Amino acid sequence: TVVSPGVLEGDSLEGVRYRSAAHMSGWWLLGSKYDGDVATVRTVHTHHVTKVRPDLIKYLALPFGTRFDLRNDERVWFDQEVASQPPAE
Repeated sequence: TVVSPGVLEGDSLEGVRYRSAAHMSGWWLLGSKYDGDVATVRTVHTHHVTKVRPDLIKYLALPFGTRFDLRNDERVWFDQEVASQPPAE
């Protein structure tokens, strides 16, 4: 799982699940401190994410193409454009 600064510390966030290689979840979790610089994100095993953020467990089993936004209210939707992208390697 790719996380931006602040996600593991409890920041509000948005998530998107891209198609990915079999050994990866495809989840990108981007918190309010994310400024668009991909150099600031890091890959963390999903187990570690759910250990410190159990509130995210219910989202992380959703299929590729799913987005969720927890920055204001809970919003979950399927994004066909994301789902149709080829898997990342």
